[in-house]
Amino acid sequence: MPEPCIFCDNNLGSREHLWPKWIHERKDFGPLKIQRGKSKKVVIPHPEVTVKTVCGICNNGWMSDLEAENIPIIGNMLQDVTLPLDEAQQKTVGAWAMKADSTKGRLAPNRFYKREECINMRVSREIPARRLIWFGRIEGMHLADIGTDFTLADPAKNRIAMGSVGTPWRVTS
Repeated sequence: MPEPCIFCDNNLGSREHLWPKWIHERKDFGPLKIQRGKSKKVVIPHPEVTVKTVCGICNNGWMSDLEAENIPIIGNMLQDVTLPLDEAQQKTVGAWAMKADSTKGRLAPNRFYKREECINMRVSREIPARRLIWFGRIEGMHLADIGTDFTLADPAKNRIAMGSVGTPWRVTS
């Protein structure tokens, strides 16, 4: 049985770019190095990678609209243009960052956002309560998605808190 989209009940099947195609068109980041946990590092000659976790309606609808709204904002950041972000722009970039959790399948045990939060994201672009998304600026330009998920559990192994720390762009040596 096909797995459903993480943002709705349609069957997944659309290929979502891990890093949007427009980013690759603006910057040449060279080969992509992938390492998950302690597994062996894999080098892919071209950094354009897609994942199959969403449906075509979401990918080509609201996700595409969100991407288009972020191109001028994030595009300027990629060009090292300093710009203040008003509250609306902060929410737009935050929503864009939040959808990055879409690279994990809906049934993945370590999903950061709950089902209701993903649906609400699709419907209203609301960032869930008690969530913080931090933006920062660093010197240098490398394409990366480096993160750690963690869970806090009580003695009976019930999940009481979950967190995720990640950095989409990072200087590496």
